Amino acid sequence: MRHGPAVVQSPVGSAAARGGVGNSGRLRAAEQARRAGRVAEAERLCKEVLRVEPRNISALKLMGAMASAARLHNTALRYLAAARDAGHDDPEVLSMLGGVLFELGRPEAAAAALRESLRVDGSREQTLEDYAVVLNGLGRAAEAAEVFAALLGGNPSQPRVWQRYSQVRHFPRGAPEVDRIRRLLRQRGLGARERAQLQFALGKMLEDAGDPESAFRAFEAGNRLRAGVDRSRGVPARQQLHAHARRMTDVFTPDFIDALSGHCARRRGLTLIVGTPRSGKSLLEGPLEAHRSLVSYGELDTVHETLARSVKGLYRGYPESLRMLDAGAFEHLAERLDANWGDPVCHDVASYLLTHPGYLLHAGTIMLLNPATRLVLCERDPVDSALAIYLKWFEKKQPLAWDIDAIAHWVTVSRRIAAHWAEVFPDRVSLVRYEQMVADPDATVTSVLAAHGLAWDPACGNEHGLDAGPGIVGLAGSSSVRSRVNSGFGRIGEYYAAQRPRFEHALERAARVCYESTG
Repeated sequence: MRHGPAVVQSPVGSAAARGGVGNSGRLRAAEQARRAGRVAEAERLCKEVLRVEPRNISALKLMGAMASAARLHNTALRYLAAARDAGHDDPEVLSMLGGVLFELGRPEAAAAALRESLRVDGSREQTLEDYAVVLNGLGRAAEAAEVFAALLGGNPSQPRVWQRYSQVRHFPRGAPEVDRIRRLLRQRGLGARERAQLQFALGKMLEDAGDPESAFRAFEAGNRLRAGVDRSRGVPARQQLHAHARRMTDVFTPDFIDALSGHCARRRGLTLIVGTPRSGKSLLEGPLEAHRSLVSYGELDTVHETLARSVKGLYRGYPESLRMLDAGAFEHLAERLDANWGDPVCHDVASYLLTHPGYLLHAGTIMLLNPATRLVLCERDPVDSALAIYLKWFEKKQPLAWDIDAIAHWVTVSRRIAAHWAEVFPDRVSLVRYEQMVADPDATVTSVLAAHGLAWDPACGNEHGLDAGPGIVGLAGSSSVRSRVNSGFGRIGEYYAAQRPRFEHALERAARVCYESTG
């Protein structure tokens, strides 16, 4: 979701509008600094305004936007909630608030904020688009499709909307939308990202229509375009991944874990469900969350915020900087992490489920800071896993996702770091294989519950999921949308069988590089 403020202006009737020219000038300078990338300067100017006018909507809005852009979502929520309370019916504040709530894994609250924004101003197309995304996250795909279709009816030249629309409904052979996208692709003036979005939408529609060869060509074209957009400067992304994984394994040795394992108290139970994208995390999360003793936090990310806003200098030198913390600092960090989950501990909840993809790398940190944390490693056939990543559109920058060799490294390194966690935390790790989940979901869920000391809950049964096979809508499952596990979920390798050799060879090359780098 996008949620940044428009040009900052002081609301009519505020102290700044009645003569507080100093604050108006500070806000203009803050906006200019933000646009130029001088975020610290922009924050300082906004805080100067808020010291004089604590309810200045423009300053609160800008602070919320900057915090959100930095992935400090709890901080963003505080500023935007204050802006909402100060401005009541400001539709932009409500829209931004909805986006942050969605990032924090609170889709119902996000939908309510977006509806309120649309009540005040129903013409805001970005808010309508965000609302459709939230509706889909709540399992209301048909309603989301209607909103996307309406947006495209008013303005068909919206590549991002086409890409999102392609994900919420099935397009049979002969669907007129295929020709509409092909006409758009012939137009001049589109940027590389926009063309990539259209190619991914076209690929999904052709896949629905039963044409894997044409679908893969469209996905391939989209990946080439997006690779150019997301190409990282400096050290290539795959080298960064190798280096980061190696640093994690170097820091989190058995001796380091033993030395710190007694410093932190057990707090709320946490279960990290981790693995590469499309490895079955959401398929597993859905039935687990139905258990009366488990609650889902979804992809809530608080580790980044905890590290960035706690001990000075910790984030810059992480993970090696953890070695410098004494027992008191480590316990303080653990307290901050627990506070950032955003709600008090409920003693009726045995564990809170987390599926944020970055937690595969951060698992060691979370498990040390909270000894009540368990890890569930989701693994899938590496070729199928790499294929599934290649066919997925990632909304945010993801330089490893658009090239077959880079994806092969992603999958290979992820499996290595997962094996490391299983080795150093042997009593707190469970392994779930995607193929077993697809073949017998109830047995798989039963084994994970047993590892948590929990008995089977009939509500976890696969028959309680939505009957939405991949041929209808490609639902996977989550705390908001739990689909019944369908054997079709595991057939990507069969559908794109002609492409498997390319991915097999890439994985073989990646494995050799990993072996050589670890010596």
